This record gives sequence, C-alpha cells and structure tokens, in this order.
Amino acid sequence: EVIDNTLQMLNQSGFTVEKELYRANVNAQVAQGVLHIKPNIINDPQIEEETELGMMFAWTNSYDKSVRFQCAIGAYVHVCYNGMVCGDMMTFARKHLGSAGHDIKMQISNQIKNAEKYFKRILDDRDALRSLPLTKRQQCELLGRLYFEEDIIEAAQLTCVKSELEKPSYDYKCDQENAWAFYNHVTH
Repeated sequence: EVIDNTLQMLNQSGFTVEKELYRANVNAQVAQGVLHIKPNIINDPQIEEETELGMMFAWTNSYDKSVRFQCAIGAYVHVCYNGMVCGDMMTFARKHLGSAGHDIKMQISNQIKNAEKYFKRILDDRDALRSLPLTKRQQCELLGRLYFEEDIIEAAQLTCVKSELEKPSYDYKCDQENAWAFYNHVTH
C-alpha cells in the first residue's frame, strides 16, 4: 500500500521515478524503500543545473510494529549512491494506531509537495560542507568521537572510514580536506 500510494502520488505530482530500491530485514518484518526521483518540470535553476546529487524519497515501515512508519525527501550522491536526509525536514514517524493509513497518505503527499524546497536545502547544506575546511587531523578526531563518545560507528566501520580517508573509493569532486569529503567517507 505504501509503495502503490507513493508511486501514484509521485506520478500525479509530476515526478519520474528513475530507480526503485526495496529491502527488508531477515524476517521480512521491516521494509525500506528508496526511490530516486526527478521532477518533470523544474522551477529552480539550481536544481536544474545540479549534476552531483539526485533527489530521492525514502520510507521505512514494519509489519510487526517494531518500527514506526517514517518517510522523507532526501538526496543521493550519483557516484556512490550515499543517501542523505535532513533531520528537521518534515520527516514523519507514525505509530501503527487508529487512522495511521490516512495519516501516512497525508504525510507522503506533504513530502512530495515540498520536495523541491527540501532538495534545494540539501544542496545548500552540501555547498556549506564543501566550503568548510577540515584537516585530516580534524577528520580523524571527529572519527574518534563518532566511535568513542557518540557510539555512532562500530570498529569495522571505523576501519572502513580510515581506508576511505587514505584512499577514497570515489571522486567527490572536492578537496579531501573539507567537511563534504569527510561526510561522504563516513556515509560510505
């Protein structure tokens, strides 16, 4: 139902779905969808000229009620498919109670109606990260904090990010000593 409603609303709102990615956990109780989308009519020159990031719509839902329904407009990096969603960008999380079906449809609709505005904000955030110098030492210090203080990454991920810092798998078209490069190394 979420997939059908999302595809229908995107089509009705003038978006083309370029790619659909779906996955579920081992027991198939939690599902996630990521749709790479493009507006058919672009009203903003910054969005029209964008070649590095693509727009996406992502959602998560569960059958066993272990995860609330969540959805948001976001972006992905073309060269590596790293995804990003801005946390305060009208993301929606809904418990499975009462009028959840109606509420979910309304939230999907609201996200789609504001898609270009949200995507433009992500582009601005990307540009801000690009302009923020971050030496290798600062990146390493932040990486240590992500592991030791914030408990956001695990040891295996720490090793992966270290490898990316030393020899990136992708060319992010930026100086390696800035926040955008670091962001992509961590999300990779």
